[in-house]
Amino acid sequence: MANITGNFTVVVNPGGGQPLAMNPQGGNLPALTQGVDASGTPVCVVSGGVAPYSMAVSAGSLPPGLQLVSDVNPDSSETISLEGAPTQSGAFSFALTVTDSAGASSTVKVGG
Repeated sequence: MANITGNFTVVVNPGGGQPLAMNPQGGNLPALTQGVDASGTPVCVVSGGVAPYSMAVSAGSLPPGLQLVSDVNPDSSETISLEGAPTQSGAFSFALTVTDSAGASSTVKVGG
């Protein structure tokens, strides 16, 4: 069984009309199970700044078999979610950095 737990740290930089923000600002992802589809598991919602946004795993790594996807919401925020099924059990941690088109960035840490 693969588990992903962690605390979220959010750094907010000005980017446009509203500062770039990532929510949740704290909490844990649910436990995942090796071989079981985790698609749609939300990591965070990005808002503010100047869209479009780009995202990158800036430290650590996602569990093998998973990737991050982004979907635009009706209010122009974006939900970043996991897609795929973990292929390896263990504890994994990563930092997700989102950058808006004006160069503002915000990072959230997931896991250890």
